[in-house]
Amino acid sequence: MTVVNLAPSKFRIESTVELSSSLYSAETPDSELYRAAARTDQMNLSMGLLDDTLTPLTIAQIIGGTIDEYEITVTPSSLVGRVRGRNQAARALDTTFNKKYLRTPITPVLASAVVPLVDSVGNVLPVVPTVYGRFMASHVAGEACSFAGVGLSWQIPDYELLVDFTASGRVIDILHTLVAPWVLVEPFRADIYVEGDTLYVKPRPFPITAPNYSFTLADARRNQITIRKRPARRVGTVTLRGARVGVGMTGPSGAGGLSGGPFTSGEQVETELHESFDPAGNLITRVSKISTYRLPDHVLTKQEKATYATSTNEETGESTFGRAEGELIINEWTTVQYDQRGAISQARQLSQIVQIDRVDPDDPDKVDRIWETDTTEFNYDVLRFLTGTTTKKQKFNLETHTLDDSELIVKTLTDVGPLLVEQIVETYDITTTPPGLRQRDVQTNGGHRPGGPGRSTPIKSPGNADKGGSEQITLIRQINTEIDAVDVVYQNENLNLSQLQVIMNQFVAAASLWEYEILFQGVAMPWLKRGATVQFTNIYAEDGVTPLPLPNLYITEVRSEYDESKVDAEQVSSIRAFGWSAV
Repeated sequence: MTVVNLAPSKFRIESTVELSSSLYSAETPDSELYRAAARTDQMNLSMGLLDDTLTPLTIAQIIGGTIDEYEITVTPSSLVGRVRGRNQAARALDTTFNKKYLRTPITPVLASAVVPLVDSVGNVLPVVPTVYGRFMASHVAGEACSFAGVGLSWQIPDYELLVDFTASGRVIDILHTLVAPWVLVEPFRADIYVEGDTLYVKPRPFPITAPNYSFTLADARRNQITIRKRPARRVGTVTLRGARVGVGMTGPSGAGGLSGGPFTSGEQVETELHESFDPAGNLITRVSKISTYRLPDHVLTKQEKATYATSTNEETGESTFGRAEGELIINEWTTVQYDQRGAISQARQLSQIVQIDRVDPDDPDKVDRIWETDTTEFNYDVLRFLTGTTTKKQKFNLETHTLDDSELIVKTLTDVGPLLVEQIVETYDITTTPPGLRQRDVQTNGGHRPGGPGRSTPIKSPGNADKGGSEQITLIRQINTEIDAVDVVYQNENLNLSQLQVIMNQFVAAASLWEYEILFQGVAMPWLKRGATVQFTNIYAEDGVTPLPLPNLYITEVRSEYDESKVDAEQVSSIRAFGWSAV
């Protein structure tokens, strides 16, 4: 690798926060660089001024930059060489990075043969590296930058990746994706640019209370400045949607970093009441239901149902309103793990007990008894696919006053082909010894057996809870009602409530601001780089007396030209800066 510390007679550098990479072109008086060109060449460029002792004071502008193009112009009497390239941000622009960041799995990954991916002609495709765990946005950004060979200075709010993230593509595009929450409001937006060999991710310093430099136009050797002033765009209703939060869970939650744990399930009781009346308005039936759910996955663990009706005594003709029948359902489920979003996987049902109680008309005692019970066991294979169920039915015996076995139903599920499942239902009479087979039904259905690894959480749960028993954090605020106001909707499931509130506060703070754009040029000051802050003073109106106040400014663009190839050598810069204030 050749590092070129070039002292060209002429060069130009363009830097702007809109582009992460600075562009340069430099001129040389010979063809040496052209003839010795190599892919690994790097460029260093500096510029500066002479101090009062005529000692050069230079500041590095390009360090370790790429040389993208070599050029020579040949005439009968001369030869001029030129090189063009970018600073070290080119590494982030040209380097592709591929890696999957998956949330820590809650179940062990089953061992299986790794089948290599191949294309249509049999070429083996590269395997994308995959890691499991909990990751911060800065961690992913740091790995991508390290892969590209540049350092990272992450100076914006960090956040945990609450959903799986695949980093794929150019490093700079991956960074833009990770920084997306912090570029919504112009005065506060985060900029990405390289200084030296470090990539900076920095928020704009608004409000600017302590500018890096302060001077008058005369001090800066500028005799002209262009100032533009415009109202900031009007924003109407801002809707921000963030992370999904499990409903009814208990456990700590993180703020500004990795969220806490462990999380445990909660409980929710829901009640229903349905009544019917005759044309005269008399109550006929009443059905009450009390359901208990495990939260946040919202699976039914217990349900008590009672039916009340009007009955008539055949002997006396008297009508009474009372309890006619009751039903109790008790479900047992596997324990699942949760994160702050809710249930990570789908619960599997282990058993179900259904009890029916009522007063049987043939019962001389007219006692409300447990009249029937159905007990069902669910069975799964090693891959957690359902293999079948066994249901035992019992009925109350009025003679012995006991619950006696009456029937056994065995359901078996078997894969008989791709996406084909055979279901066999066998019903046995277990009042006899040995039990006798009453009925056998066989049918084939398309699809998979219930259960299995990698299945998602429930798609929709009652009680206004979404996938996995979670609800999405949402902030909505109307900032402006003018007809030209533009509504803003932003969604990022990695952001918690406090981070959404920061973004909302930024929209509110910027709602009534004026934006200032300042353009000025003159003798170069190499220390005035993009990202620096400045203050101009002593700028007056046409009367030479009335001051024109300016907010402190943030430099977003610098275009520098250095030319000693002519008698009147020059070193000039054109600078663009922005500022915001309430007036």
